[in-house]
Amino acid sequence: MKVWHYAIEDVQTGPVSSDEVERLLQQGTLTQESLIWQEGMPDWMPVRAVPVFAQAASPYLPPSVDSNEAVQWDNYEPTGSQTRPWIRFWARMGDLLLVGMLFGIVAAFVYPAYEETSDYISNILVTALMVPAEAVMLAVFGTTPCKALFNIRIRNQNGTRLDFREALLRSVRVWIRGAGLGLPLISLITYFTGYKSLSERGFVSWDREGGHVLSHRIIEWWRILVILMAFVGLVALIGYTQEQGLE
Repeated sequence: MKVWHYAIEDVQTGPVSSDEVERLLQQGTLTQESLIWQEGMPDWMPVRAVPVFAQAASPYLPPSVDSNEAVQWDNYEPTGSQTRPWIRFWARMGDLLLVGMLFGIVAAFVYPAYEETSDYISNILVTALMVPAEAVMLAVFGTTPCKALFNIRIRNQNGTRLDFREALLRSVRVWIRGAGLGLPLISLITYFTGYKSLSERGFVSWDREGGHVLSHRIIEWWRILVILMAFVGLVALIGYTQEQGLE
């Protein structure tokens, strides 16, 4: 029975049978992030969100990808739930914190008056600086420090890493639509909108438009330990810095 419609690069095809959808998944034409729909569904959904097809989508590269591109994929196979908005949020907050700390150290050394800059302005500057910094990391490593710690990778749908242009465009979209330019009230709205989209639809606009796949793996115990140690170390560093400032 032909009941399914699918979309590839915003081109809708269908109706097709369930067997045809499974065949396309197995050969790599459709991926776990590809959107499908049938009558009765409130909206288009990624394949992984539809139980009947969730296990049929191959996590590996399609045969058309050459060996050099395959090396970039690093055999990274997603595991567990692929809709983890809070994991994505904390990974991003961690990366912002790292970039902010490095930027603060360099800025204070080059321009000592920067230490007097308000937190409001600093937050906007760091959020903007995150755009090129994240783009470089995604193009070179396919992830960022905190995303790697949380076992997250970002790839194109064919399994290759984003090139710098693709990564930069994605980071700009995240900066505007996800982080709200670092403006407090706007960012609160954009973060909530992103959380709602990821929780209910399984994707966010910047990944859907770019054709990117953000994949999660299980977070092992040692990663959790490192995260906790980093958090405790950060709290201790902040406390020490404030204590020194009061003396």
